[in-house]
Amino acid sequence: MSIEGDAKVGRVCYYLGMPVKRGMYRGEREVREQSGKTTAVLLVISFFLIASAWFVLQSGFFDANEIQIDGLRSLERGDVDREVADALDEQSKHRPWNRTNILLLDEKRLEDRLRERLFAESVTVDKSYPNILRLKIEERQRSVVLVTNDQYLLVDTNGVVTGYAEGDVLSSAMDHIAVRTFLTADSLPVIQMPTDEPPAPGFQIADASVIQTWIQNARILISRGADTYFMKIEDPTAHLARYIMPDKYELRIDISRPIDDQVGAYETYLRTAENPVIREYIDVRVPGKIFVK
Repeated sequence: MSIEGDAKVGRVCYYLGMPVKRGMYRGEREVREQSGKTTAVLLVISFFLIASAWFVLQSGFFDANEIQIDGLRSLERGDVDREVADALDEQSKHRPWNRTNILLLDEKRLEDRLRERLFAESVTVDKSYPNILRLKIEERQRSVVLVTNDQYLLVDTNGVVTGYAEGDVLSSAMDHIAVRTFLTADSLPVIQMPTDEPPAPGFQIADASVIQTWIQNARILISRGADTYFMKIEDPTAHLARYIMPDKYELRIDISRPIDDQVGAYETYLRTAENPVIREYIDVRVPGKIFVK
């Protein structure tokens, strides 16, 4: 209906006291227009959500293309990279995003996994968007080298086997066992102890207090100038420690009590005895007595 027609109808309705209706299909038309606008808005929102999901999950924008690692001392970079790759594979299994996506990475879970697998003291994971993964690894403090079943193992201050001795540490320990070089303040104490089976990394070989005793006693001998190659002991609870000294004889000491007096007795004997001949051992475990063979 034209505008003029609408006006005429309006005037007639006015004089007859009837309600005025402007445009028979106007309400229907407005509903259709509103519905069309709503549909368009929903389509735009849906497209935006799909595009955003693709961008986050599949575009690769948040995929880690660089892994920065701080704190490595004895751990190999390749070993850490492999553990990170395995952990990322496990976290992304059966999930729609790329395995190296750091935006959806569970940092706490990765930290726990790496700390357990690398036998590290602590691991911190930090995400630097969009694609850098930073790891800070605090390795367990190496305290002694345990030699058992022809294997050279690193043991930390808590008595846990952290891995196998390699490089300079292995070379130095082998020299001590072969009685070629004495222990120094810069070298790790070397302990030779038999075990039923070679301990695997992560195995608790001794209590922390036992390890501390071994370390402290080695330091005392070194600081007193008592040249020694390494220590032999039967098991972590044994009281008898046999230190291999010059000419390959044993210095037998009771490590269940402070060794200062025992080392002092050893020094006195060497200083006062005339042409001492020690073929097998010198035993200073009994206060006031020295047994030599």
